[in-house]
Amino acid sequence: MNFTLEQAKKFYPTAVGDFKLFLEQNFPDLVLSELPCLIKTKWAFEKLGRSFSKFMNFYEKRLQMLKDAQGENYLNDIEYQIEVLALNRATVLRALEIVVEAKNEGWFPNWEDEDERKWYPWFFLDSPFRFCDAGYQDACTYAGCASRLHLQNEADAKEVGTEYLDLWEFYMTK
Repeated sequence: MNFTLEQAKKFYPTAVGDFKLFLEQNFPDLVLSELPCLIKTKWAFEKLGRSFSKFMNFYEKRLQMLKDAQGENYLNDIEYQIEVLALNRATVLRALEIVVEAKNEGWFPNWEDEDERKWYPWFFLDSPFRFCDAGYQDACTYAGCASRLHLQNEADAKEVGTEYLDLWEFYMTK
């Protein structure tokens, strides 16, 4: 089979099994196209006085390091794919943390206060991935959601859950 990169990008999102593996082996940069668009989080970086461009430059430098390592045979194709996916996950998680921090406007969950509600979005993980509702938890011994992803109120949890659905899906399912 002969494919161009553009054709491979078209098939990749729905590819499964051996065909997906074939595409990943022949077009290693395909996983990069899976990184959700982060530009919509730029407002949060600016609100917190942080540089979105530095955040993205750091990502691009790490990505280039991985490409260089692969080119110098320090990483084989599979290892490269795994490392790029890990980098993408970490980048998306950090972007979500920045959005939540900006929405919370200085509020942080007080895990010693059992009466304080700590809100987070809930999702249906089946197909298609979609927002379900916002829930809360009091201080307790089980973990339902990362502490840095809790919001101060239900409205913000719903907004962050729906507006950044593609980031949540990437973070939770990749």
